[in-house]
Amino acid sequence: SKTKGRFHSMDHAVMGMSCYAPGDNCTALAWWRSLLQANDAIIDIPKSRFDAERLDELYVKRGHFLRDVEMFDSVFFGIAAAEAIHMDPHQRLLLEVAFDAVNKVHNKDTIMGSNMGTFVGMGMSDWGIIQREKYALSPYTNHGSDTASAAGRISFTLGLKGPCFVVNTACSSSLVALDSAKRAINAQQCLSAVVAGVNLLLHPHSWQGYCALHALSPDGICKTYDASANGFGRAEACGAVLLQGSDSNAAQQSFPVIQGSAVNQDGRSANFMAPNGLSQEALISSALFDGGVQATDVVLVETHGTGTALGDPLELKALNKALACEHRHVVLGALKSSVGHPEAAAGIMAIIKTATMLLQRLAAPNMHLMELNPHIKTDGLTENMPQTSQELGKESDAGCANVSSFGYTGTNAHAALQLRTVNRHRSLAQKCKCVAFLFTGQGAQYERMG
Repeated sequence: SKTKGRFHSMDHAVMGMSCYAPGDNCTALAWWRSLLQANDAIIDIPKSRFDAERLDELYVKRGHFLRDVEMFDSVFFGIAAAEAIHMDPHQRLLLEVAFDAVNKVHNKDTIMGSNMGTFVGMGMSDWGIIQREKYALSPYTNHGSDTASAAGRISFTLGLKGPCFVVNTACSSSLVALDSAKRAINAQQCLSAVVAGVNLLLHPHSWQGYCALHALSPDGICKTYDASANGFGRAEACGAVLLQGSDSNAAQQSFPVIQGSAVNQDGRSANFMAPNGLSQEALISSALFDGGVQATDVVLVETHGTGTALGDPLELKALNKALACEHRHVVLGALKSSVGHPEAAAGIMAIIKTATMLLQRLAAPNMHLMELNPHIKTDGLTENMPQTSQELGKESDAGCANVSSFGYTGTNAHAALQLRTVNRHRSLAQKCKCVAFLFTGQGAQYERMG
């Protein structure tokens, strides 16, 4: 059915995008060019993070890292140096990237005091450990390392008064944040929202935990859907989008629109961290219903695709069932094969990549696929993993490009994007119209009169 789901009430256009990605890519455009060139940004773990060679329990010595994460223009944001030094670099990056995404549509004076919302996906932070190891206690210690400050810092600095919170559902955090933002706009809690995700790898503690779990690929690379897939490679990233409704009085322009989205949970599966294919299939169906999207409308899927022997086949099996792909062409993307797994930032980076593919009508190549995982037996999907740039064709103008993001604690998210002609600006001063129904309740205070 083309009838939109019960919660879908307006356009949710991605009107501004910004990101920092591995490989010295400090803008969304630079990252897109890097993806088209199939550049692998993997490097040795920088000594500025920690000395991996001195840690025998780390069987992984490489990853995908951001440059100059210690740099921050505190003066620009009006933050005193004494406070900035105690700020978690996650907060600093989020502030810079969120400001840039919003500034592509609005200047900072027009958003001050608006009810724009702030929704941030962020997982584990090492900063609290680093503060205890390297810095003396100060008045800025607690909120400098508290993950809740990551969203609050953006709203405070930019003067935003809409809903504001951090989501932590592990790897699906920032896509769950996007779903939350969309529903807050629908509920008229805010007219627009900045949605962001961030992941930095600052301390060996989390590396040691993943190595003890044997979850990481020894070479640090996500070999998505390949027979040699043996765990995920870690990555840093930070991305943000401005999600905004449209205004019927403004000039029209083509933007990627969040047509539908959904969140669910695996519940009971083989073990606490094991994926659940039936839950993934149900999730995709829910997102399609939410947006009034037919399964046959989907022409591209940016998959979760971490490069694990179990997770990859389960994901493709669920996709094949939910989208009925046996006899049609659905392009599959896997950004983690290019830049590693940015964990809590994975969802928002996938949204930025997918939105750009729709705008450019071009699918970026996947990497490190030499021989298909023999456990993948989904006819119709396995032939659609481009190793070079691939034009999407005119069907992408009307079709949907979907994004999946699955958290290792079982919380999953899925979104459907579509290129639509919507209105460029919406007044942030616009007030929500409320209708009040008054009931006198005469006599209801007396027994047997209600």
